[in-house]
Amino acid sequence: MSCQAFEEMLSAYVDGELFPKDKQTLEEHLSTCGSCQRALFELRSLKIALQSVPAAEPPAELHARIMSGLKPRKQGVFDRLSDRLSRWTYRQWVPAVAAAMVFVIFLSAGSGVWYANKKQGLDLTGRPIANVPPDSGTKEGAIRSDTTKTAPTTGTPGGLGLAAAPQGKGGEAAPGVKDLTGIAPGAISFLDIDRKIIRRAQLALEVGHGSVQRISQEAINLVKANFGYVESSSLAQSDQPSKEITSFYMVARVPQENLDKTIEAMAALGKQTRQDTSAQDITDQYVDLDARLRNKENQEQRLLQIMGQAKSVGELLQVEGELTRVRGDIESMRAQVMRYDKSVAMSALSLTISEEGAIKPPSPWPWHDVWNAFVNAWRTLLIFVAKVTPALILAGIVFTVLALTLRKKRPA
Repeated sequence: MSCQAFEEMLSAYVDGELFPKDKQTLEEHLSTCGSCQRALFELRSLKIALQSVPAAEPPAELHARIMSGLKPRKQGVFDRLSDRLSRWTYRQWVPAVAAAMVFVIFLSAGSGVWYANKKQGLDLTGRPIANVPPDSGTKEGAIRSDTTKTAPTTGTPGGLGLAAAPQGKGGEAAPGVKDLTGIAPGAISFLDIDRKIIRRAQLALEVGHGSVQRISQEAINLVKANFGYVESSSLAQSDQPSKEITSFYMVARVPQENLDKTIEAMAALGKQTRQDTSAQDITDQYVDLDARLRNKENQEQRLLQIMGQAKSVGELLQVEGELTRVRGDIESMRAQVMRYDKSVAMSALSLTISEEGAIKPPSPWPWHDVWNAFVNAWRTLLIFVAKVTPALILAGIVFTVLALTLRKKRPA
């Protein structure tokens, strides 16, 4: 050991606080080191000088002056709560934390079910809320089909059905006509655009035992009779040896003008248990897409003109690459326009046919869904704990081994 290490031990040596082994080592060093002997002498002299200094007695009124200057602080609600919580023991904290966790999980599960049902227009029992359209929360915004109105229009290029403002003789604007959009009289007004409405309907029927297959075939014939077609369908058989058809589901496309008539005819095939209709207005998206398509087509024409005026192979290749990109955008937009036109012209109709008693009525308990969500949340939590427990056990073993190894290597 160096002299600096021994000098750090001198204070404890003078006070008699060294262990016998360290004391013996220090005395052996002091017998051979003059520097440490001088440091020990100075330290002992300082201790003797400090002991000879008389102790100062504080004035008798000092305590009274200090206490009179201190003002008692008013304890607030949070201070009282903090003091009370600080007195809790381990046995009080564990049930309190467990109850808080259960309350948070129950509240989060209930709020999640409530929010999901609200988005779908359902109450806590799963029944549709009156006067709320099922698709009212869609991004584009759905409207009731019975309130949809189309303005009288005249055909224009592009299939938008833009209506021209009323005109007088000679093509001039009729007197007294005001254009609310600020467009000059006689110009096309976008307020009179033929609305693009996508209609959807869902229908559920209950029929007698053993008649699902016959009623499903009648429903398919109704779709064909109204100039529609079946997009997809499925049949479910019972587990009994007879293998009877117990339920039928199909998605059909029907011309929009025949949708109400088709629904009315299908509802007469059995006992109607559900009917949902919605209408989605895509006029704004359609107009925007048509405008972008026209701009791309104009850009294509300009690129073709520039290609005809190209003077080098490099310019020709550059224009051709840009023309390929523009034509790709045009094809994509035209395909989207066709999808819009198809969705507007052919409405989607979903039909579910099942035997009477096959569908269980909703639970009368209003918190049934909340309880299921609560149980599922706990099940998910337990599965997560079961998955991470082996890793935690392995990490604990490794940590224990490392701690024991480092403790053995630590010098005494």
